[in-house]
Amino acid sequence: MFGRLINTGLPRGRLVGSAAAVGAFGTHRVIARSLTEKTTTKVAADAAPPAQNAVIAWCASNPMTFGIGFATVKTQAADLFTQMNLEKKPLDKVDWRRNVLFATFGFAYMGCFQYYLYVTLFSRWFAGASRFANQSIAKKLRDRTGQVDLMKQVGFDVLIHPIWFFPVYYTMKESLNGKPNVFEAPFPTVAGNAIKKYWNNNFVAGSVMADWLAFWKIWIVGGGKTSAMCTLAT
Repeated sequence: MFGRLINTGLPRGRLVGSAAAVGAFGTHRVIARSLTEKTTTKVAADAAPPAQNAVIAWCASNPMTFGIGFATVKTQAADLFTQMNLEKKPLDKVDWRRNVLFATFGFAYMGCFQYYLYVTLFSRWFAGASRFANQSIAKKLRDRTGQVDLMKQVGFDVLIHPIWFFPVYYTMKESLNGKPNVFEAPFPTVAGNAIKKYWNNNFVAGSVMADWLAFWKIWIVGGGKTSAMCTLAT
C-alpha cells in the first residue's frame, strides 16, 4: 500500500520525498476520525482479547498522543520504505537526515497540526459529519444535506489545504536537506529556494501541477471515503 502511495504521480529522482508526503497526507486523518470514536472503539474492544482491549482502551483514552505518535512513526517509516525498496539503498546508505526530516514533518504537521485541523476545526465546521458517517449506505444516499457537507469536506481537502501544505513541506525539506540548508544559510534564503522549487515543479511548462495531480489521484476518492465512513473524534 505504502509503495503505491509513495511513488504515485511524480517522476523518480525529481521529488520522491514529496510523493511520500502526498501518500501519507491523510493517514492521520483516518486515525483522528475513526480510532478515537467511542462507539466504534467499544465494539472493537468487546470482541478483542484482553491484551488488545488494553491497547484499544489506551488509544481511546489518549487519542491525541496516539494520533501524533502514529503520524510520526508512519511518516518516518514511509520514507525509509521509499529509500530501501524503491531507491534500492542498503541500510548503510540510507539518508538519515532526510529520514529525520520526515519524522519531524510527521510530528509537527501531520501529527500536531492535522489533529487540530481534522478533529477540532472540522468538528466545528462540519457539525453533521459524525451523524452522516454513522448512517447506513442507504440513508447516506437519501441524505442530501450530508452529501453536500461531504463534498465541502473533500473540496476543502483537495482545493484549499494543499495551498499551504506543499509550501510548508518544501520549506521543511529544504531546511534540512537543501543546499544550502538552515545550518548553512539564513532561513529567508532557504525558504526562498524552497518556494522557487515548488513553483518550478508545479507552475512551469512540462510539470504543471505535478504535485497537485499526484495528490488528487489519491485524496479525491480517498478523502471522500474517509469523510463518509469515519466519524470525527469527540
